[in-house]
Amino acid sequence: MPFSLSPKMKQYGQSAFCTGAILMVATLTKAHQSDLVEDKAIAKHRASFESDYNVLLQPLNEPVYDARLRFIRSYQPKMEPFDWKEWNKQADNLTEAELKAALALEVDSIFAGKSTLSEDDYADQILAAFEKEADRVVAMNVKQTPVRFGVIDYDQDGFINLGEFQEIGLKSFDTYDANHDGIINSGDEALYKADKEATSKEYREGIKSVVNLGSEHSLTGFVQRYMKKGKPLTQGTYLLEREKHFQRADANEDGVIDVDEYVSEFNVRLEAAREHSQEDFEDYSQDLASVVDSNNDGDIRASEHAAYVTRLFKGFDTNQDGALNKDDAIAK
Repeated sequence: MPFSLSPKMKQYGQSAFCTGAILMVATLTKAHQSDLVEDKAIAKHRASFESDYNVLLQPLNEPVYDARLRFIRSYQPKMEPFDWKEWNKQADNLTEAELKAALALEVDSIFAGKSTLSEDDYADQILAAFEKEADRVVAMNVKQTPVRFGVIDYDQDGFINLGEFQEIGLKSFDTYDANHDGIINSGDEALYKADKEATSKEYREGIKSVVNLGSEHSLTGFVQRYMKKGKPLTQGTYLLEREKHFQRADANEDGVIDVDEYVSEFNVRLEAAREHSQEDFEDYSQDLASVVDSNNDGDIRASEHAAYVTRLFKGFDTNQDGALNKDDAIAK
């Protein structure tokens, strides 16, 4: 699917240009002149990368902001043992040294001592890496499923009734219905993002899993799951969809969901999500191979893979300080 910059992305570029024009006509001190030179260099770098992004990440068909977060998550040091709060602090940070260390391991994994792979063999290795990560994500979600059941089972009687099921759903709805008018629409999305970004330094939006379940725990997932074709979602429609979900999970139709039914229904959705993601990734791996093959000779060298990844890092590093962090201006 062809990638095109969103209207918001284009507007971002236009606003950067207007800001530069205003600054140019101002009376500047030497310090301000130095800042302007740097600002212009950053703006030029960002504009160049966003244009080049069409080619670099067309296979993923996602905004630059989302791709950047995915990139950081892929290459930042693995945390052992994993600590969610600590990870959340560093979730959008990656240094050049960290990238080089992770990239060296990745090259070893993909090329296994060889200097060159065919495009097909390279695509197979990329797909194998996806499958390994998907296995990890699936196992993690399966392990957490009984915990989620316990959270929904308010009275702790070992069953989830429709009231409990709808109550936790309404908490999600109220979270995203930022103006509390009983309808979630694009205005609420903007309000919710603005509120979260203003009040929480730990807000991370768009860090995606390789297996996308459309989780209600994120705004993006909620929209994907319930807001069909971007249409506004009323509370009534949402509760009807939730009731259908409850009925599907209640396999023996006794009016409640036990832990086995809950886990079984979740596993069906999880496997369907994995299959869908794998189909997308099969296409992506083939498209990626053709992009990484910079000289179009049908073979991919380890140096071409490293150059591609490094080129992405430099593109995402809009202020060119050798690190990816909150100081890089990336349009959302």
